[in-house]
Amino acid sequence: MLSYDKLTKLIYRVKIKSSSGFVPLNRISEKDIYEICNLSDVKLGELLEQTGIMFRRYANSNQSTSDLATTCLQDILTDEFKLKLSTLILATTSPDYPSPATSNFVHRNLQLKSNTMCFDIASSCTSFLSGLMSAFGFLNQEHDCVAVCAAEVKNKSLGSDVRMRSLFSDGAAAMILKKCEPHELETGFVLSHVSMRSELAHHIKIPIGGSREPADSNNLSNARLQMVEPRMIFRETVKEMVTAIEKCWDCRKELGFDDEAPGMIFVHQANANILAEVKQRLPKNLADRVPVLMKDLGNTVCASLPLLRVRWKVLECLWKQRGGFCSPINKSNDSKVMSFTCGDGEKIVWNDPFGSPEYWFLNEYSASEQLTFHDCVERFCQQSSGEKRADCWVAAGGGFQTLGLLHIS
Repeated sequence: MLSYDKLTKLIYRVKIKSSSGFVPLNRISEKDIYEICNLSDVKLGELLEQTGIMFRRYANSNQSTSDLATTCLQDILTDEFKLKLSTLILATTSPDYPSPATSNFVHRNLQLKSNTMCFDIASSCTSFLSGLMSAFGFLNQEHDCVAVCAAEVKNKSLGSDVRMRSLFSDGAAAMILKKCEPHELETGFVLSHVSMRSELAHHIKIPIGGSREPADSNNLSNARLQMVEPRMIFRETVKEMVTAIEKCWDCRKELGFDDEAPGMIFVHQANANILAEVKQRLPKNLADRVPVLMKDLGNTVCASLPLLRVRWKVLECLWKQRGGFCSPINKSNDSKVMSFTCGDGEKIVWNDPFGSPEYWFLNEYSASEQLTFHDCVERFCQQSSGEKRADCWVAAGGGFQTLGLLHIS
């Protein structure tokens, strides 16, 4: 039984009406990275071993962050939602311009009403969760409908640093949120964990282009994302992620969910080796609920968590439809979009312009990796039939801010 008294006190009563994910066309291999960075004396497979990433997605040269965000939102922003939309929140660390906010261009592209507010949030890898928290505030003030989108076009600002190039990628994910109806008493979010390690913030930064160090002709080459003491960053990120997951799990228990109750742990896809270390430090029952789906997408910064969730929800829907998903999806040649409606009514859309009848988003994973995904989804779907679900959402990153949310659906 859920603890209704605590739910009443702690929960943001917000429902996800629809979610979407969009990744651009260009798949960048390890060989492509070495060519971009003008490196010849290399060992293929080294970057995959260091990062767990085989392919990254890059936007076209004429595409910007607002373009990816627009496409992603178009897939779920129906005319009904457009009319009711009070606010558009865009999370990004790669804006179209330093000013104005990139959300202004998304607003224009979508032809939203003039009284629909829009603004950007830039808090590194936690930007999407920060955007959600902002959305809760609007919805608790009787706003009808809020859209939160995370979008990144990182590839244009990485220069020739092979370490940065090997990690980061482009993509977008979005959600339409509404306030819960009276009969949806047990649905919503709980803020489970906040940690700020601001004394470490200077270890991941773009040092040029702000008021501290304005850009000029002499320092433009340094206007790139830089990491200082990467081993320390690795160590502290692992520690913060483990703590956040454990705090979220404790919150689940406080609300009446036992260890067998359904729910996944969606974690920012920072680096496969970081996530492997996180899983190793967690109890097995928690580690088994942490999916890692970045081998074919890379680290899409603040878009990585919502992209992961959309992909996982697609796998759950496929399993329920087909009883399995380890073979290519039968799609028409011109169909790049998969769309499903979950049991709780949430619409899920996955948009991949690279898609084809012969390709889908687990092709880069080995047979054993696909089987692991299948077993996890199968176990979850069999377990969750008719039960309340509580997912943990955790992000940690630059600025050393870590956030953990519990989503009850």
